Amino acid sequence: MMRSRLLWFLLMLLPIHSACLQAEPLDKVTFLGLDLFEADKASVRQHLNDLGGFRQERATFSHPNMDKFFPVSQLKDSYYIVFRYDANGQIISVKRLYRRNGLHLVNQYRDIGTQDIARLMLTELGQPQQTQRKGREGGLSYPSYTWQNDQLTIRLDHRGSDPLQPIFIEYILARDPFVKKDEETPHLANRR
Repeated sequence: MMRSRLLWFLLMLLPIHSACLQAEPLDKVTFLGLDLFEADKASVRQHLNDLGGFRQERATFSHPNMDKFFPVSQLKDSYYIVFRYDANGQIISVKRLYRRNGLHLVNQYRDIGTQDIARLMLTELGQPQQTQRKGREGGLSYPSYTWQNDQLTIRLDHRGSDPLQPIFIEYILARDPFVKKDEETPHLANRR
């Protein structure tokens, strides 16, 4: 009896263990096919335009440090995606806000949880470096996950740490958000 339980337990852990062995390092993680370390504001807009199915919020057309996109026919399980940039247009962070009942292959009669999304991310990212139990005033509690290395931090949590709020994934790059803008030197011949 004990051997069969132990064998069953080990068989349940085998897919998770093999997924962790095949996990990519965090600095090779992509978001919607974009390499976060190489992409800039122009390439993000061009890439999402080429993918189709996203509509950019009008207020961010001329905004220098932020782009907000709403899924129209792609990623219907999300409310929006926000890209933040430094003064040179390099990505600082990407945030994706999920709908409450958004994931496919999940029981549609209940809201999705952070565990459901974390299970899907295990194959790509491996085990999280930090798991924290969060809750509000003795009410509902839930696990929050963080994958981190020296260049990238990925957080999976509820907005405002409230279990009744939507779930988000945030990719935060280790870049200085207040970097000085690289100005091109003006041509002295054209100066009057």
